[in-house]
Amino acid sequence: MSAGLTSKQIARLLLVSYQTVAKHRQAIFRLLGVHSVAELALGIAAAGLGDTLSEL
Repeated sequence: MSAGLTSKQIARLLLVSYQTVAKHRQAIFRLLGVHSVAELALGIAAAGLGDTLSEL
């Protein structure tokens, strides 16, 4: 998600189903208390983790 990939693209890349990615995405959002990728990106930037994640 941090690289801007859609759930379908992530599923293809990881060779898993779209539903698997969607479930994990929902769990991540719930754990972090965000409701969208935009909110997630803002949280990453606010925590100063933007550069760290781009290296992964």
